[in-house]
Amino acid sequence: MAPGPRACCVLPPFWHGCEAGFALERAAGVSRNDPTCDAYAGRPGFAPSSAERARIWEGALRASALLVGFLFLLLASESRAEEPARRKAETILVDSAPGHAFTLLLPVGPGGGALIVAASAKAAMGVATLAARRGMTIAYADGVGAEILGRLATSLRKQGLRPVLGYGAGAGADALGAARGFDGRLLLGGGFSPTTFGKAIVVSGPDAYWRGLGRGAETIAESKEIRRFYLPGVVALPAGEACAAPLNPLSPDPALRALLAALTEWAGRETAPPASRYPKTLAPTHVWPRLPAPPPLDRPAPAIDSDGNETEGLRLPEVALPIATLTGWNVAKPTGGGTCLQGAAFAFAATKVEREKIGDGRLSLTERYGSRAYFVAAMRSVADRLVKDRLLLPEDADASVARAKTAPF
Repeated sequence: MAPGPRACCVLPPFWHGCEAGFALERAAGVSRNDPTCDAYAGRPGFAPSSAERARIWEGALRASALLVGFLFLLLASESRAEEPARRKAETILVDSAPGHAFTLLLPVGPGGGALIVAASAKAAMGVATLAARRGMTIAYADGVGAEILGRLATSLRKQGLRPVLGYGAGAGADALGAARGFDGRLLLGGGFSPTTFGKAIVVSGPDAYWRGLGRGAETIAESKEIRRFYLPGVVALPAGEACAAPLNPLSPDPALRALLAALTEWAGRETAPPASRYPKTLAPTHVWPRLPAPPPLDRPAPAIDSDGNETEGLRLPEVALPIATLTGWNVAKPTGGGTCLQGAAFAFAATKVEREKIGDGRLSLTERYGSRAYFVAAMRSVADRLVKDRLLLPEDADASVARAKTAPF
């Protein structure tokens, strides 16, 4: 007798369906590509054996612990002093299809729209914390296609949630860039088609050139409904850490949070977002200072200055006032043993004597800024200008100034 069907989704229907839960399934040790898997463990008529039932609930507990742990980290990372509002989880069915069930995080009290996240938990953390703080309903839908994303957006709109925004990173940006039904989308580091539907803010970093990521962003023309932002010196989608050079520590999160806030006002109140900031011209070749040799480039890339730092785009405070050369490339360890898809940070010497001793042609910190006090004051000025331009939130500006106070002068 042929074996009966087994559960593909280990979680009971209360949590999610097959379409959205594959990451948690992997955490529970279940393969959704097994041809003997049933489509949905909770469908009527499916009667697993006692051993299978025990396995299903064991996986449910493991995946539940993973979800609860992520939610704890999400709420614990709130930057405001007051205690964040407690949130509860519910599920939503798209078109009443069990396989299209998604977990929602609902705010306590009046909501402020919705955010559909098509990105990994790591890539979504910075944006999701801001959305949670602003009382938005959050739906995690990483790994699904444009059609399902659009249907999920429509379902949320039918519940009276406005605006319905989407945030996608990498492959999630590709799917979200082609999805309909959104009031606005924030797209990071995808290789998506230049055709988008409705308002969109497209963000990329130097890994678009050094690793061939997000090449579609270059061909997207700025328009009434599209804004483009390039983050010089900030790797949009870092991966792997088997690198020989010190890792570039900068995150795109401060820029993404400010752009999500601008997108919310653009989609909900028709307040025009900040003007695009991206390189208008690209350099066919680069003259680098005395640094490890970068990997070869197969196309023109944004221009660099004598320090090796890029000069155009949305420059975060640490890029506008650098203490290192911040690149979108790194050098893999010669022994192998992993991937190196990161940027690098080659620190400036503290004094002229130190840099001359090691033969570094880049100016030292004291030659550039004189003293830490001047550097901190300049950082405050640069950060406040970005806040005024709506390209940085006040709390992120304060964080940049705090880091400046620890610069190695």
